[in-house]
Amino acid sequence: MFMIITDIIKAEEKERNRIAAELHDNVNQLLVSARLYIGLEKRKLNEESEFLEKADEQLGMAIEEIRDLTRRLSTAFITSEGLLKGVSEIAMNMQKLKDIELRIDMPDAVIDILANDQQLMVYRIIQEQTSNILKYAETKKAAISLQVVNNEVELVISDNGKGFDAMEQKLRGIGFSNIFNRVDAYDGKMEIISSPGNGCKLVITFPIKES
Repeated sequence: MFMIITDIIKAEEKERNRIAAELHDNVNQLLVSARLYIGLEKRKLNEESEFLEKADEQLGMAIEEIRDLTRRLSTAFITSEGLLKGVSEIAMNMQKLKDIELRIDMPDAVIDILANDQQLMVYRIIQEQTSNILKYAETKKAAISLQVVNNEVELVISDNGKGFDAMEQKLRGIGFSNIFNRVDAYDGKMEIISSPGNGCKLVITFPIKES
């Protein structure tokens, strides 16, 4: 069972990287070219064009969105930029999208003891749960903590939103199945603490890899 889950996760990461490469190498380049042609047309007209200006602005926004999406999809981003940088970008997006303040407590000393694949696992779990918070929590505050507790790594993602019936949500498996599979693949444990009106706390623990 462990090998099946691990293979699925590897296949998912491979597909994410493929999509990221397609967006960067093909779609993004087409948008950049289209913006270049608009710029040439604007200069040729020698006058202000409201619609060309708007099209140029929209293309610029689309290019930035694709660059951001490419970074979030690609495994290489976490490898090159680091876990904390990735989570910080998630925090900025939450602030921008729904004015949610995400407090981050992830000491470098804890991140440094994680293997690269564990850092990626933590990042994907944070991506998944912060997406749930954006969609469902109806909150303005959330927090992420990464600590070593009793010789295990403990990841806690919490919010003070509307909450839900945790037992019912566990049974349905909606929104948490991907997280559970990743945790299970690393011999970890997952606990969901929530009730209507009392926010949600997701607690993940997993063993430190022996060096």
